[in-house]
Amino acid sequence: MATAWIDTPSYPVERDYLAAHPELLDPDADTAIDDALLGVDQNSADRYRRLRIDARAKGVEAAYRPLLLLLLADQFAAADPAAQRDLLTQRRAELLDDLVRQRLDSRARLDETGEVTRAAALLDIATHDPDGALTAATFDALDDPSGFPALLDATAQDIHLAATLLAPLATITLTAATSEPQAAVAMLYLAIAAALTGDQQAATERISQALEYDGGRASVWISRLARLGAVRPSVLPLITVLVEAGHDGGH
Repeated sequence: MATAWIDTPSYPVERDYLAAHPELLDPDADTAIDDALLGVDQNSADRYRRLRIDARAKGVEAAYRPLLLLLLADQFAAADPAAQRDLLTQRRAELLDDLVRQRLDSRARLDETGEVTRAAALLDIATHDPDGALTAATFDALDDPSGFPALLDATAQDIHLAATLLAPLATITLTAATSEPQAAVAMLYLAIAAALTGDQQAATERISQALEYDGGRASVWISRLARLGAVRPSVLPLITVLVEAGHDGGH
């Protein structure tokens, strides 16, 4: 029985086997467990022993929950947008658990593909979007990226959404960009998001990056910022950056 538990093919099956055979948690099973663990490496053996201790203290489900949440985080990050939408529908509470976010945040530091960064941003939106409207619209835009500019603009103008959701939405837009003009739009709204939170240095850096991607759109962005600045004055200094960049270009 101990060997069968250790030989299970996946963590969910392993959990279910232990739940179905609680006698493996009894101290009388220690010798059998130790014998079965002779065939695995030390790290794995330590994991099984810790699981037995945790399962005795708080139950099998609770003992396996952290491990399975980490696996769910990796599954969500690796999934395509359609599968991510399904996972959020089916396992929302688990995906919004702090352990999942911590896992994605730690992996995002080494993220070279953007998939982990996007996954974390999607969960940011889902966390602060109780009715799911913006989450659904974001997935729709991932299916058709031409929808991102209008969605970004509407979010920037919404006083209830802009402060918390504009940055993750712009981040997702950047991960979905396939051209420099698309990346420029994402950087513009990342600059706006930074300005809305009072981080003018970051806002200036990001608007400069937007200009590097697509400097020809500066006049359009000035008009957009002026319109937004009527209700969000903190974005108005970005107009100065764009105007000064235009003057430098003229020289």
